[in-house]
Amino acid sequence: LVERVAHGVVVAIAPFNYPVNLAASKLAPALLMGNSVVFKPSTQGGISGLHLTQIFRKAGIPDGVISCVTGPGPEVGAYVVSHARADMITFTGSSETGIAIAGSAPMKPLLFECGGNNPAIVLDDADLDLAAKEIIKGAFSYSGQRCTAVKYVLAQDSVMDKLKPKLL
Repeated sequence: LVERVAHGVVVAIAPFNYPVNLAASKLAPALLMGNSVVFKPSTQGGISGLHLTQIFRKAGIPDGVISCVTGPGPEVGAYVVSHARADMITFTGSSETGIAIAGSAPMKPLLFECGGNNPAIVLDDADLDLAAKEIIKGAFSYSGQRCTAVKYVLAQDSVMDKLKPKLL
């Protein structure tokens, strides 16, 4: 049995990278399900968060259904996630912060994306020049500051010795 019901007030905490895209992917589903949202963008994405909130309001979301609070995570973020009226928390960010949030929000539904575990897999039929180029790009684009960045390489033994020098 699946019931689709609103939680109430969803606290949505978005990361600094991709401040509009990753925030919208939290806000839109929460609003579509009938929740109110308290949106806490990262400190570095505060202005984007304020503008995004205004876009939702201009699109017809009533006043009071979505709000944006800005400020440092240890103060503002910690306050909103531990608030008695927060019914659910969605967070994208570091594992350490996720653990802290989970500890301060017992018995609340949590939806977290805390980093990634993203290997590049290279098989013996791969174009090794292309694979090396894509691995480097996947690991270091945006200075590696994204959860989808390549973290490690898994390759067949017959490939690894040829791939290493290309990566280096």
